[in-house]
This record gives sequence, C-alpha cells and structure tokens, in this order.
Amino acid sequence: MSNLKRILTRIGIGNVQVDTFLAKDRLVIGEEVRGTVKITGGSLPQIINGIHLTIATEFMREVKERIIYTRYDLHRERLTEKITVTAYEIKEIPFTFPVPIDTPLTLGHKLVWLHTDVDVKNAVNPADNTYIDILPNTLMNQVLTGLKNIGFHLHEMKLEETSYQFRKRLPFAQEFEFIPVSGSFLKKLNELEVMFIPTSPDRLEVVMEIDRKMRGISGLLSKALDTNETAVHFAMTEQDKGTAEEKIKEVLSRWL
Repeated sequence: MSNLKRILTRIGIGNVQVDTFLAKDRLVIGEEVRGTVKITGGSLPQIINGIHLTIATEFMREVKERIIYTRYDLHRERLTEKITVTAYEIKEIPFTFPVPIDTPLTLGHKLVWLHTDVDVKNAVNPADNTYIDILPNTLMNQVLTGLKNIGFHLHEMKLEETSYQFRKRLPFAQEFEFIPVSGSFLKKLNELEVMFIPTSPDRLEVVMEIDRKMRGISGLLSKALDTNETAVHFAMTEQDKGTAEEKIKEVLSRWL
C-alpha cells in the first residue's frame, strides 16, 4: 500500500476499524477511481453486512420559492457482501471503478465527494465523506482554454435542477457563467452561460446561452421581451482537437 497517498476515511465500529485509501484525489472525467479499503478487527469478532462506496454531489432546487440542496449519487459501488472480521484480523479490499463522464467539474470548489458507508446490524451505520477534485477531460479543457484565450473569465459555477424534457441521466445540469473581460466580445456581451453535455468519452456537446448587450430603445424592448438571449450549441469530438477557440468565435460572431 506504499503507492496510496493518504487515508481518506477512518471509521470505527465497535471493535472494527475501517480505513479507506485512495491512490489520488484529483481525477479526470472518465478516469478510474483506485484505492483500497482496510478492515482491522478488534478484540471481538464483528459482522459487517456490507461496505459501499459512492461518488456523490448536490444540486440546487427551487421549491415554493425557496432554494434547497439535494444530494445525488453519481455512482454507487458495493464493495463487499456480508463478512465476518475475526479478532485482530486485517482484510484489504482493492477497488476500481470509473468516474462517470457526466460528473460535475469541481475547478477548486467542494462539489463532489467520496462517501464510505459501513452496514452493521443493530448499530448506527457510520459513514464519512471526503471531497475529491474532478478535472476536465481533453475536450472540456480545450473549450475552457478557448474561452479564456478570447477574453472570458469564469465568474460563477452552479448545479441546478433541469426540467424533465432536458434531462439525460442526471436531474440537474452544471452551468458555467462567464463574463467578457477583454477581447472583441467585451462590448458585445453581458455574460455567456456554458453547459457541457458529454455523450461519450470522445464526444462533447457544448451549449451556450448568449446574453447580448443591447443599447437604446431596442435594448430596452429586447430586455423586456427576453429576446436579447440566444441559446446555441456545437459539438466537439476527438477529430476537433485544437479547434475549440475557432468554433467558439465562429458561433458567437454568428449571433452578434
């Protein structure tokens, strides 16, 4: 276990101690989570009905004009069936499972965590959370870099519930709000909202909502009628590597 960097979770249940180790806590979308759960017996035998590992997040919902946060399990892995841990026995159980391609990016925020749950009969089942960093894959990173290169700054990032007609696997979408701080779009846009929809490991749909700057009476009318916002989208595949910046500029210029 010398290659494992840190203890993520330490749970004590009676005489048994459960430690969850992770090879690394910075993971790229689609990469595999690798680690080991170590179970150390105490002075008496203990029955554990099962151990689960879960990648989870939470998203915003509006309920009766109030914002509430709801947990969502992105991936749940049953690590063990019922096992008996004898006195002072040590069990080490390796695990490997992929980070789902639609896992939210964290970009330095505490949005995604690894949840360890130990099921013990007639006991309050202990659990613990440890935050992990989810990094963009190559296609996502090219879009984010392209936006930065043409003068956009990431202002806000949030997970919001989506209506049923727009849902894929998840009940929410991750929205990135960018504002222009330099470049040719500085005086043309108020903000740019971007959403990633990964349809496979090598294909990414990019949805952008353009909030245009409208001046004078036409701007006031557009704002009142909500016609100053336009939703557009484009696709990125492995064959499009290196073209994200040009694609973004082409799409934005077409609607401004």
